[in-house]
Amino acid sequence: MKSFTKVLLAGTAILVITAPAFSQLEIAGGGGAASYRSDGVTQNKGKFLASVSGDLGRFVAVGFEYGFVPLANETESSGGVVANGTEHFNTYGFVARVGLLPSRKLQPFVEIVGGGLRDTATVSATSGGTTYSNSQSESGGYFGGGGGINLGVGGGWGVRPEFRYQHVSISQGGSANEMDFLGSLYYTFGGRHHRK
Repeated sequence: MKSFTKVLLAGTAILVITAPAFSQLEIAGGGGAASYRSDGVTQNKGKFLASVSGDLGRFVAVGFEYGFVPLANETESSGGVVANGTEHFNTYGFVARVGLLPSRKLQPFVEIVGGGLRDTATVSATSGGTTYSNSQSESGGYFGGGGGINLGVGGGWGVRPEFRYQHVSISQGGSANEMDFLGSLYYTFGGRHHRK
């Protein structure tokens, strides 16, 4: 959670510093389901997503996003030894959305996303009151696109259902195709309030 806070604060600081270039700023958070397919095997996981972005004109918004996916969390015990293993993705990158209608209340959009990825696995074992642990991380990246709808509900607030396809790759040669079904709550402020 510390890394999420640092990433979100850094992204927010960048947007605030560059705010004069934007007509409106947005903070969003939400999540949903992520489906990964690799080597003929499909795994469905939960996903959390947060972003900060700004409008560049009437139809285009660009920003920074952070995602967290818990891939595995397993505990086994045998002969007085308790072992626990966890694995998760942290993703961080850009998002660019292009609105398809001039309406602020109902705005369908297409989007392009991409950035870096960190795959972290941790194993710990406890025996006789002593705990041993080991952690390993690999870097990678993701790139994809999708679409959705911004639904303004008033006062700068809105909800955003969206679908994405992303290709995920890890530095050690692993890769997967990812399909996301997400929902976010967003808040927009500043500018002329023409949400895109």
